[in-house]
Amino acid sequence: MEIRVADHAGFCAGVKRAIRLALESAFRGEEVYTLGPLVHNRQVVEYLKDKGVKYVEDLGEINHGTVVFRSHGAGPGVYDQAKEKGLAIVDATCPFVKKVQEKVCSLAESGYKIIIAGDLTHPEVQGLVDWSRGHAVVIEDEGQLEDLKWDNKMAIIAQTTVREEFLNRLVERAKANDPEVAVYRTICQATRLRQKAAVELAGQVDLMLVIGGYNSSNTRKLAAACNETGTPTYHIEEAAELKKDWLDNIKITGVTAGASTPVWSIKEVIRIMSEFNNEEFKEENVEEEENEEKKEEEEEVGSGEIPEEPLEGEETEEPEEAEEEAAEEEEELTAEVEEEEEVTEETYDREITPIEKGEIVKGKVVQVADDELLVDVGYKMDGIVPRSEVDVKSGESLKETFQVDDEMDLYVLKVPVSDDDKLLLSKKRYDREKYWQDLEQAFNNQEVLTCQVSEVVKGGLIVDLGVRGFLPASLVDLRYVPDLQEFVREDIQVKIIELNRAKNKVVVSRKAVLEEEMEQKKKETMETIEEGMVIKGIVRRLTDFGAFVDIGGIDGLVHISEISWQRIDHPSDVLNVGEEIEVKVLSINPEEDRISLSIKHAKPDPWTLVTSKFTPGEILEGNVKCIVDFGVFVEIMPGVEGLVHISQLAEEHVTHPSEIVSEGEDIQVKILDINAEDKRISLSLKEARREEEGKKEFKEEKKKEETSKKVEEDESKGSGVTLGDVFGDLFDREEEEDKEEEE
Repeated sequence: MEIRVADHAGFCAGVKRAIRLALESAFRGEEVYTLGPLVHNRQVVEYLKDKGVKYVEDLGEINHGTVVFRSHGAGPGVYDQAKEKGLAIVDATCPFVKKVQEKVCSLAESGYKIIIAGDLTHPEVQGLVDWSRGHAVVIEDEGQLEDLKWDNKMAIIAQTTVREEFLNRLVERAKANDPEVAVYRTICQATRLRQKAAVELAGQVDLMLVIGGYNSSNTRKLAAACNETGTPTYHIEEAAELKKDWLDNIKITGVTAGASTPVWSIKEVIRIMSEFNNEEFKEENVEEEENEEKKEEEEEVGSGEIPEEPLEGEETEEPEEAEEEAAEEEEELTAEVEEEEEVTEETYDREITPIEKGEIVKGKVVQVADDELLVDVGYKMDGIVPRSEVDVKSGESLKETFQVDDEMDLYVLKVPVSDDDKLLLSKKRYDREKYWQDLEQAFNNQEVLTCQVSEVVKGGLIVDLGVRGFLPASLVDLRYVPDLQEFVREDIQVKIIELNRAKNKVVVSRKAVLEEEMEQKKKETMETIEEGMVIKGIVRRLTDFGAFVDIGGIDGLVHISEISWQRIDHPSDVLNVGEEIEVKVLSINPEEDRISLSIKHAKPDPWTLVTSKFTPGEILEGNVKCIVDFGVFVEIMPGVEGLVHISQLAEEHVTHPSEIVSEGEDIQVKILDINAEDKRISLSLKEARREEEGKKEFKEEKKKEETSKKVEEDESKGSGVTLGDVFGDLFDREEEEDKEEEE
């Protein structure tokens, strides 16, 4: 029978780190407790107990000593309780779980309602719920989404060990309810790769064995995933549970293990199976560290290519890239700074040594040769730095560059595994490593970095971070930037959002920095503004229903009815994007980050000027703004309209106002009545016209009188002009009119 072991089986780096931290505390003579089993594996828990590491289910069981928070993490309330009791805290929370906790906390502070995809009873999920401060709901089955109340701001977070198929189904159904829901695929890369490798192996074998604690969530999911392939699958906790008849007629058996399963458990299972079949098994898949080291040494680092901008929510990683990322994550954890005491245990799968591959060590030069440096790093043997691993100026030798007793920081390339091996070190790799460590620190701590834009490329900008960094166009600003050339040679602040050392790949975001600044401004604005205040703002966006105005990191809505005292058809009639205006705060809703504003109420109400500016009986010019069946509304000053009732449009009967006037027409109207309190003004078109006609008749009569008087004066002076000369035509017209009337 052939036995195959799946890649990524057994302890993950987070579990190894937690066990190391607990053992180091115990070996220092401290009284050590873990809050809950450190790992979901009975044998490991018993091993830790023998070493002085006990576990309790509640902090109330501890009065003094050191408490270790396991890799699943804990909520903020647990930290506070431990501090109140005066306990020393060793935080062994997996860094990946810690990142998820920080994301949940950030989303909660931003007002998001958080959907956690995972197991409600799992300690990691319980901790995430605590970090959400009451803003989270746990979904174990996508059907539960039907009963969920959907708010404006929703986000999905995954338990780090949840199955990817479940998360995909959940996201699909959630987006059907709310296409804008934010999705954070926080499944641990190591977990995803472990499940992927196990499923692939299950498809190649006749039988699958999954080793791990029955109460281990990720092991149960691993067994379920293998079982779904159709291959007979058995979940066992230890080798003693193996049954020989399972292996009858089996040609190939696959083996995998959960993240809480030590290598010694895997080895024991393999040994028992080999004994069943009187076979020897070469454990080439159990301990691949040496092969991986050789592979890493042979790989060339960095492709120099600029990454394309990924679409939101799109799966962009190739399987090989995912495996590289998972390996890098494991390497990051195992490179944690060690305590001085050395922890060893024959039954433990890996000795914790004071120096490891990938570690940075301080060394002192003890000998300089033509082709190498001999350096003392405090190890049981001196280390060798080959010439190829040192940057030396062209034409200079090692002896011209270095002296005995020179001190330097070095990168450990290879740790000896036998007396014949050498401790290989690299200064060149350290220099590069140090730089990448600085970038990684900035990435992990989400630090803001200042860099200069060097050039515009397709899809974004290139920035100088010591290495070429890529800034996608969509992450340059909060809004679309039509011309990126304006940023060239400018110093900007960015955050690293993606880092891949193996590919020399750094992706940054300026938008993330601006969003943080905006959040801070928003917070300050929400703390300072009050209802009724008149403040300045910038018009950011115009819609059919109103305008969004930035009043300091947060946009408030000015409804179209609150833009002007005048009647307008669209906000663009009176407003322009980018315009600075004064607004009055009408209402504030801190829970939903909603602010209602008014432009017109930031100015005097024109109706307060009506009684002082107009009087009944006055005739003035106005503009027809609206025609209705019962009359027309006429604007007599900005923001003030009066009604001309249909009966006041003309002397004759009017069927509809549109027979007399048109919208937008300027007309003369007479004020009949003013009711400023109810904001009503009665107007009349026919009265205005009647008075206008009366004025015309009066003027004609006046003109006749003046003409007659002038003629008389001319006759008295002997001018020779007679009345017939002046009024002859007028008398003729009157005679003709009299005849027409008689007829």
